[in-house]
Amino acid sequence: MLVSKQLTDTLLDNARIITKQSLEIRYECRHTICISRILRYVAQKERTSLAQSQQTPSPSPNNPPTLMA
Repeated sequence: MLVSKQLTDTLLDNARIITKQSLEIRYECRHTICISRILRYVAQKERTSLAQSQQTPSPSPNNPPTLMA
């Protein structure tokens, strides 16, 4: 009976530890996924900005842009 009680307590303790570790890992994964999404968004914005700047002709020093009044 005593061995059975000790084994049950050990199993319950291990289950609590695993549950706690699982929650910590889940939190870290969510945090990592969030950071990954933000980095992807920033990279996409940079690519879009770079593509737009390459499509827009740069002003020529011989032909400055005119100001409209």
